[in-house]
Amino acid sequence: EKDLESPLASTFLLIVTIAPESDPAALQRIIKLRSGKDTLFVLPKWQTMPLLDHQGWETKVDRLPNTVVNDWLGRLAKAKLGEGKVTVDQIDVEGRKIAVPEDLQWVADDHPLIAAGDGKAVLAELDNEPFYILTDPDLINNAALKDPQKAAAALDMIAMLE
Repeated sequence: EKDLESPLASTFLLIVTIAPESDPAALQRIIKLRSGKDTLFVLPKWQTMPLLDHQGWETKVDRLPNTVVNDWLGRLAKAKLGEGKVTVDQIDVEGRKIAVPEDLQWVADDHPLIAAGDGKAVLAELDNEPFYILTDPDLINNAALKDPQKAAAALDMIAMLE
């Protein structure tokens, strides 16, 4: 009963950003509470460390191993990150073209909502739930949001899912 009063139980689109150190049990609880509700899950991509001169800020150190990202992805869908680089240099988000992020993460999907070439989903929808997976956080992170085109594309993507 307490869970039903949680903001997690609201019907609004919820954006869940997954960090490498996230709690798997908490993710399972979110998945359970959000059943039937629009939810965007954002996969992790970078190993980070605290930025000493800005409390609460982090800086990227290196790309996470695919095994770490695939572990989180596997908790959401029967999928793994795609192998290899994409051959496109722009992604179309609701008609707005933006530059492909560095080391783009993608999954194979026949019906991507946002693609980086044929069958290379950057935003995918699960078949059995109104759950969406954004494979690359660089499309909505702080670095992206400081660029007006990418910020507008992030808002377009969120509006598309609401």
